[in-house]
Amino acid sequence: MRNEYLSIAQIQSWLNNHKKRLAFGDSIPTVSEIADKAGISRQTLYAVLRGERKEFGEIAQIRLSRVIGQISSEPNYQHSRLSRIDLTGAVPRIRFGL
Repeated sequence: MRNEYLSIAQIQSWLNNHKKRLAFGDSIPTVSEIADKAGISRQTLYAVLRGERKEFGEIAQIRLSRVIGQISSEPNYQHSRLSRIDLTGAVPRIRFGL
């Protein structure tokens, strides 16, 4: 059976970007709401985010991956107030969103 869920590193990366979006005022679910939807405690989710939990129950990891997938696929989630400078081309460009 193939593992079809996000790794801990992917979850941490997504949550860090999500927290940045919350700080910039994007209208998206809070970390507490994400924890509730995934059926895990907010404290556990923050511990994972801080890297204090190297091991995370597989079922919780699957649930959290599904919630992240659902949130990421919502059309309203695609719009962000974040901007960044893209240095991959010959000329720097300002990009909006993640």
